[in-house]
Amino acid sequence: MSLNGEVCAMNPLLALPGYITLLIAGLIIVGVGFLIDESEIVLRFIIGFIGLGLIAVAILAIVVVR
Repeated sequence: MSLNGEVCAMNPLLALPGYITLLIAGLIIVGVGFLIDESEIVLRFIIGFIGLGLIAVAILAIVVVR
């Protein structure tokens, strides 16, 4: 909100660094999933799905913003 009480629309391009950070976090989580010992295959799948979900949300948000 501005000082005179008007509601200002947020510029979606200002949120772009947050989406890039989300994309990088997803890549790091997927990378960690690959580094876990192979005996924990369920844990690797869970971590992989979380990382891929973050990547998908970030890519979708970046495409929609542009």
